[in-house]
Amino acid sequence: MMKVASQTDAPIANMEEDLTKTMDHEVDEMNKISIGGASTPSSSPPADIVYESTHEGMIHPAQRPSNYPPFTRISSVGSIESHGSAEPPPYWYPSQRSGYSNNKQKKSPKRTVVHKMDRKVSIDHGKYDDSMTLHQLKGDIIKVAKEQDGSRFIQQRLETTSDPTEIDVAFNEALPSIEEIWNDVYGNFILQWLLDVGTDEMKKVFAERFKSDIVSLATRVYGCRVIQKAFDTLKAEDVASLVSAFKGNVVFCIHDMNGNHVLQKSITVLSAHAKEAQDLGQTVSSLVQSSLDTIIDEVAQDMEGLSRHTYGCRVVQRMVENCVEPQKSRILDSIIACRKQLIEDQYGNYVIQRCLQYGRPSDRDAIFESITVNNNVIKLSKQKQASNVVETMLSHLTQAVSKSEDRRKKVGL
Repeated sequence: MMKVASQTDAPIANMEEDLTKTMDHEVDEMNKISIGGASTPSSSPPADIVYESTHEGMIHPAQRPSNYPPFTRISSVGSIESHGSAEPPPYWYPSQRSGYSNNKQKKSPKRTVVHKMDRKVSIDHGKYDDSMTLHQLKGDIIKVAKEQDGSRFIQQRLETTSDPTEIDVAFNEALPSIEEIWNDVYGNFILQWLLDVGTDEMKKVFAERFKSDIVSLATRVYGCRVIQKAFDTLKAEDVASLVSAFKGNVVFCIHDMNGNHVLQKSITVLSAHAKEAQDLGQTVSSLVQSSLDTIIDEVAQDMEGLSRHTYGCRVVQRMVENCVEPQKSRILDSIIACRKQLIEDQYGNYVIQRCLQYGRPSDRDAIFESITVNNNVIKLSKQKQASNVVETMLSHLTQAVSKSEDRRKKVGL
C-alpha cells in the first residue's frame, strides 16, 4: 500500500488502514489452505504477496478474470511496482489502463495490417549499377521485370543501351511469357518499352499476339495501357488490324472504364493516319476505313444511348473531333437525329457542344433551331446542362459574325 503523504488527509489514512486489515485477513485465509486441506496458519503475510484493486473493490485471485491484461501491481508491503511482462501477475490495478473501461468492456486489440503494396521487393536498391547489362539477367528477365526495382532497371537499359542484342534478350524472354506480364503492375512497362525501341518485326509479332486477346487486354487496368502504346507505335495497317478485332464487342468496351480509353485512342490514331493520307493526296487505306467503320457501325446503332453514357459520350466526342469524311457525316447525322434529347442531358450536352465546334453549318442550324423554337432559349438557359449548349452556341455565333464582318471589310462593303 502507498504511505499516507500527510496527517491532514484523515479519510485517506482511515481507508488505507481498513484496506490493510482486509488484505491481512485475506492472506490469513489463504495461508490456511494446503494441498491436503489441512490448516497451516501463519502469523504474518509473506512480503511478496500482492493484491489487486478495481472499481469494484479487492479481487481474490480465484475471482480474477483470465483475460485481464497485466497492470500495475500493489504489493502488501506498501510499494507500487510496474509489471510489464507477458505473464499477468496474480494481482493488478486496472485503472487508467488503455483497453479497459469501467463497464467491463475490453477493447479489441489493434492488429497490424500489411497491405500488398507495402511488401518489400526482393530486388535491392543497390543491386544494379550502370555497368550491368541485360545479358547478366538472361533467364530471369520475367522474374526481375515483375519487381519494382528490377522493372526500372530493365526500362533504363532498354532506353539507354546501344547494343541491340540486349533488346533481343528482353524480347526473346518476354514473348513466351507475355500473358504473365502484360497486365502486371510492373511488367507491363517492359512491353511498352519494347514497343518503343523494338524492331518492326518485333512490333508486328506483338501485334499478332495482342490481337488474339484484344478485348480482355483492353478492359484490364494495365493491359489497356499496353494496347494504347501499341496504337502509338505500330504502323497504320497493324493498328487497323488490331481495331478490327473489336468487331462485335465495341459497345461492351465503350461501357468499360478501361476499354473506353482504348477505343478513344484507336479513333484518334486511325483518323490521324487517314488525314495524313488525304493531306498527301493519297487514297486512305481500305483497311483503315473498314476498321473505323467497325466502331462507327456499332456506335451509330445506339447513338443516343451512348451519347448519354458517362464513357460513351467521350468516344462519340472523339469521333466528332477526329474522324474524316465520309465517316464524320455518318456520325453527325446520327447525333442530329437525337439532338433534342441530348441538349438537356448531363453527358449528351457535351456531344452537342462538339457538334457546334466541329460540325457542319447544317448541324449548327439544326441545333440553333432546337434551342430557339417557341422561345425555348429562355428555359434552356436556366437549366444546368442545357445552358452550356446555349453558351457554346452564342460563342460560335459571335465568331461567325466577326468572320462575316472581316470578309465584308476585305471586299470593301
